[in-house]
Parts: sequence; structure tokens; C-alpha cells
Amino acid sequence: MNKESVEIINRLRAILQDSWVNELPDNEKIAVNFNKSELKLILNCMYKEESN
Repeated sequence: MNKESVEIINRLRAILQDSWVNELPDNEKIAVNFNKSELKLILNCMYKEESN
């Protein structure tokens, strides 16, 4: 996994571990801003995980 992918995954983890997010019900929607290249990296990481 490249450095940029690791940084994006760490951002996602930090969001999910934030106290206000933890207090939300599991079905509550939250808005998170990622640019197009970041979303592509997230999808590529997910695809690689499923392939293993």
C-alpha cells in the first residue's frame, strides 16, 4: 500500500473513532469530503482486499 493510501485510510479511521461519530446510531449518515483521486484510492484498496 502506498503512502497516500495509508494516509486516507488513517483519515477514515480517525473519523470513525471521533467521539461525536461514535455517539451516532449505526444507520446515521455522515458527510465526509474526499476528492476524486482519494475516492479512487479507497476503492482500489477495497478491491485489493477483496481479491486476497
